[in-house]
Amino acid sequence: MPFGSVLLQRTALAIVVMVIVAGCHSKSPYGPTPLMMPAELAEQLDTETAPLILDVRTVGEYNQGHIPGAVNIPHYVLDDRMDEVLAFKDREVVVLCEVGVRAREAEDYLRSQGFTDVKHLAGDMVRWRVEQLPQTR
Repeated sequence: MPFGSVLLQRTALAIVVMVIVAGCHSKSPYGPTPLMMPAELAEQLDTETAPLILDVRTVGEYNQGHIPGAVNIPHYVLDDRMDEVLAFKDREVVVLCEVGVRAREAEDYLRSQGFTDVKHLAGDMVRWRVEQLPQTR
């Protein structure tokens, strides 16, 4: 496949993901969650000020590839596992899933529990992969 075709497909995919995320962000009773750009997060991965990266996908999705240092708590068990993230209540937390829907639910839940600095990874894992940023298994 010619390079231009690959680039066009990746760009189109990134645009679709951003539209999906924008739609998810407009329905929250807490208003829009600020976005963290993937490149910005990638630069912070190995720093002392790195945020908690909360991956709310299923364990199977997480095991297929995830952001280094990300904590996996599937969105449907977040309320049962809050003790694992309470130390970050007043620190930066970046939430992601595959395309944004589950992350949005988790963000709303965290904000309802008093978390003060919740951000959404722009484009979620789809965009992270498109931008070819670091992953681990």
